Amino acid sequence: WWKSFAKLLKMTDRIEFAIDGLEDTNHIYRVNSKWNSIVNGIKTLRENWQGEMMWRYVIFEHNYHQVLKAEKFAEELGFNKFRPVIGDTRTPTNMILRSKTWKDIQYDLS
Repeated sequence: WWKSFAKLLKMTDRIEFAIDGLEDTNHIYRVNSKWNSIVNGIKTLRENWQGEMMWRYVIFEHNYHQVLKAEKFAEELGFNKFRPVIGDTRTPTNMILRSKTWKDIQYDLS
C-alpha cells in the first residue's frame, strides 16, 4: 500500500504523521495503533518517496519524557520536520500535561 501511495505523490506534497509517543506510549491516545505497522509504513514511504514528511507529536502527561528520544528517532527515520505540540481542548482530562510547562519542554528541546 505504501509503495502504491508513494507513486501517487509529487515532490511538492507533504505527509504529516500524528505519532504521540514511542512504542510504549503512542497507543495510549492513538487507540488500536500498531507501532510496527506505523514504523514499517514510514520506512517504506521514505524508501519510495523523497518529499517532505513531518512527525507531529502531541505532548501529554504520559509521553512528555519521550520528546527528545522521539525527535532523534524522527531523524533516523528520515523525517524532514519534528513538531511537538501541547494537547488542546480535545485532550482527555486524564492526559493533560501537568508536570511540566511548555517553557520547560522547550528548554529540554534546546
